[in-house]
Amino acid sequence: MPAQPADLPSHADDLDRRSTAFGLALVLLTVGCLRLLPLLAHDWPLGDGGLFYVMIGDLMAHGLALPDVTTYQGGTIPFAYPPFAFYVGAALESTGLARADILRYVPALLAVAAVGAMYLVAAELGPSRRHAVVATAFFGALIGITDVLSSGGGLTRSMGLLLALLATWRGLRMLHSGRATDVVLTAVLAGFAVLSHPQAGVFLVVALGAAWLTRWRTRR
Repeated sequence: MPAQPADLPSHADDLDRRSTAFGLALVLLTVGCLRLLPLLAHDWPLGDGGLFYVMIGDLMAHGLALPDVTTYQGGTIPFAYPPFAFYVGAALESTGLARADILRYVPALLAVAAVGAMYLVAAELGPSRRHAVVATAFFGALIGITDVLSSGGGLTRSMGLLLALLATWRGLRMLHSGRATDVVLTAVLAGFAVLSHPQAGVFLVVALGAAWLTRWRTRR
């Protein structure tokens, strides 16, 4: 039998990378169109977002120090919400961007980025990159048909989800390698995720807890 070319495995791997990149790009493009194109027909964030609009303004009015209450609805609501997303919004507004545009576009962009983060998680868990793309496509379809992440109030939800998925990705690598870099990145990303949305902590406990239990049982 004739000998197989020496470069056949590398060629097949390169083809797999290209098909994976194309599939992932197609998923991101589709989700981006589904989430961003409807926003062009509006000049205000979907689903209002008035509370977060005012809370970003309150933060800036206090010199980025956390106020006790928000001026929304007469100043009776405590400013007791994870503030990281509001700081990001204030930083973007300080560059000259309109606050309404920040609440209109940034949540949708973060939601699309979360789809990319899902691919990183799926690639760590799945048997191949192509399986990861399929899992990402299902996740992207869910993101594409719902407004919960890209509405005006989705600034904190989409940012919390993105950071939680990134923390899960680094956490899976941490459990696999035990490297100090992965430990630090997992801790930092998880901390910012919790500072973005109150449910991000629950997400991380379930995700990383399940990963740790699975690895512990595998080692036994």
